[in-house]
Amino acid sequence: MTLVSKSKSDINSVVTQLEQHFKLRRLSPIDFLLGVKVERERGQKTIHLCQKQYNLDILARYNFSDGSPVSTPLNHGVILTGAQCPSTPEEVEEMRPVPYISAVGSLLYHAVGLLARFNTKPGKAHWAAAKHLFRYLKGTFNPKLSFSADTSTSDTFVGYSDAAHEGDKTEGFSTGAYVAKMGTGAISWRSKIQDVVNTVYN
Repeated sequence: MTLVSKSKSDINSVVTQLEQHFKLRRLSPIDFLLGVKVERERGQKTIHLCQKQYNLDILARYNFSDGSPVSTPLNHGVILTGAQCPSTPEEVEEMRPVPYISAVGSLLYHAVGLLARFNTKPGKAHWAAAKHLFRYLKGTFNPKLSFSADTSTSDTFVGYSDAAHEGDKTEGFSTGAYVAKMGTGAISWRSKIQDVVNTVYN
């Protein structure tokens, strides 16, 4: 169990009450939580969250530890469609040993919404894009999500949204995305293909 509060005495009070009903073992302040390293700068009132070890582990698991890093999650202008899925028994058999689903699943903390659309029948182009994403991870495996007060605004929460019109070249669906921040750190984000086709008329 993880307890968070502005007051250490409040945390101790809750723990004391829980100890009246359950056998507890008090641990030290959190260093790792669900594979995320927690770093504190108390003087700056800042907390950093980092997934370096998780990233290193999945790079090793899929043999990308020695890969050349790239600077973008996908190649500029790359278009992935269902038409690139295997269409012959030979192509299906060629892709059978490729660990596409497990690799994309391990990258769910990263930008894989597009790649996951082809989990049921990935083709060579989809696997090439997944490998490119691993190479991007190789060059950015140690980023930190930092939370502190944002002195540039008086707002505690700030939100952003964007959309890619007709990003799905096969069906014409658009993709919407948002990110919500508290202080300097993102606390919620999502990128999702929309359920209906939007058409713009001139």
